[in-house]
Amino acid sequence: MKLEQLDREIDIIDLISHHNSGVTPVVIDVETTSVEPRKAQLVDVQMSGYDSDHAVSFSGIHAHLLTSLDPALTLVAHNYKYDAHVLSKHNVNLLDRTWRDTMLLGHLIDENRSSHSLDSYVQEYWNDSYKNTFWSKYTSYQEA
Repeated sequence: MKLEQLDREIDIIDLISHHNSGVTPVVIDVETTSVEPRKAQLVDVQMSGYDSDHAVSFSGIHAHLLTSLDPALTLVAHNYKYDAHVLSKHNVNLLDRTWRDTMLLGHLIDENRSSHSLDSYVQEYWNDSYKNTFWSKYTSYQEA
């Protein structure tokens, strides 16, 4: 999968227009400074890109652009409650949208899993220890 950093607002708007043309679902994830949503500052947003092998990342200062996503689109997140809370705290209200939460789906499939973290699913299904690699290089997400 290709992860692309978008720095220009016009590029983010273009991607959102692409999604608004009927591409659904739209996957969203936020990176923050804390696991506590009331204390968390929004660092950046990751979002599905132009195809299934493409994802984008952009600064949290552009998160407000997410409100221009078509309300008819389905949004997907892992631990939606956290992401929606942080976005709302930063004046990005997407609570009127249809959401699918992969963490809740994981609980429905197997409540007895030892972990329902996104990391545990990525390691199990794709044998990718991306978090270990990341944290061996950096001490914080902001540093990266």
